[in-house]
Amino acid sequence: MDGGSEFLNTVVIKYCTKKGLIFQQSNVESQEENGSAERAHQTVMGNVRCALVGSGMAAKWWPEALMYMTSPSGLSFRIWGSTCYAHIPKSKRANQKLSERAVECKLLGLYDNYKCYRLLDIKRNKYLIARDVRFAVTSTAGLIAKSFPSGAVEFSQETINEVCGLGKRKRDVVAQAPAKHSRKEKSPLSSMSTETVGDGGVNKGVTPIPRPRRKRTANSRPKDYVVAINTVTRSIKLIPIPRSLKEARRGPHAKQWEEALLVEYRALVKNGTWELVPLPKGRTVLGCHWAFDVKYNPDGTIDRFKARLVVRGNTQIYGIDYDEIFSPVARYESLRLFLALATIQDLYVHQMDVSTAFLNGTLFEDIYMQQPHGFRHGNASTVCKLKKSLYGLKQAPYLVCAAQ
Repeated sequence: MDGGSEFLNTVVIKYCTKKGLIFQQSNVESQEENGSAERAHQTVMGNVRCALVGSGMAAKWWPEALMYMTSPSGLSFRIWGSTCYAHIPKSKRANQKLSERAVECKLLGLYDNYKCYRLLDIKRNKYLIARDVRFAVTSTAGLIAKSFPSGAVEFSQETINEVCGLGKRKRDVVAQAPAKHSRKEKSPLSSMSTETVGDGGVNKGVTPIPRPRRKRTANSRPKDYVVAINTVTRSIKLIPIPRSLKEARRGPHAKQWEEALLVEYRALVKNGTWELVPLPKGRTVLGCHWAFDVKYNPDGTIDRFKARLVVRGNTQIYGIDYDEIFSPVARYESLRLFLALATIQDLYVHQMDVSTAFLNGTLFEDIYMQQPHGFRHGNASTVCKLKKSLYGLKQAPYLVCAAQ
């Protein structure tokens, strides 16, 4: 622990003694022994120092700068130390009509227990609490300009000429480059005749070096491009997905959607998902709706039209329509670990998919659902008593795991 006087007190010593801790102090001028704390102080005080310099505030206000650098609150973001003007209420004015209506202040921070600003009254050099405040600046440009000496930077005429001649000097060097080779040894370019045209300094006699070009090799699999183009073309013509049975039957693909509905309905009936019964008194009936989708092949062609019956599980009542709903799900971290171990041990990994897994769970509660739209039988009071799980039920994932 740091050897500062704020830590050398009976409270800290008693606490260490009670907890069985050994109290050790760092040596004098040995900040590296308490590196973590010292590095944290450096980070904090660096921010404080920048805030003080940018705002032009005196060094004695560094605790206020430190307190301001906390998590943002719901108030508007303001610059610490910026100039602002706090409104003076009528009750505190010497003359309600002629007295000043605002006082110039500096922002010190925000109050935790009040929705207001904590300010420094510049004239009276006192704290001030105010809610109605107007700020003079919204950036640090004005603050930094006040913190450093202002005025134009003077340059000598020689410096100005040198800067202006940089571009011209570079062109002269390029034009005079061939003349620098005035040695006894002849350069291959010295025997060539040169002719200068105008002020451009372009030498006609020198043959320009051709720019290297990379050779392009023909694609060994041109058919892949054809497949990709076909996929993009087909994706542009994606079939719109209807949002209701009425929309599906009125659309251009009504025949395909009707076939998908029949396939799904017959599969549910064959699986014994429900039985038709009259609705008992005092029981609520759950609604249902059809969800549509189109399955595409990897090349973009249509595989099949899909229809799925979904129960409106958001209307289920806890304790009546469902009880246990938890189902374990593997985390991605566990899956990655499993695959890594299989790779290290050179093992085979088998993957399987259970088709219509949510439709295989057996229900234990008495749940009543209205008949699917488009496939109604019996009178108006006839409903479906679910015997097996359906998409949308809250306990559907739990029943899948319970059946294992």
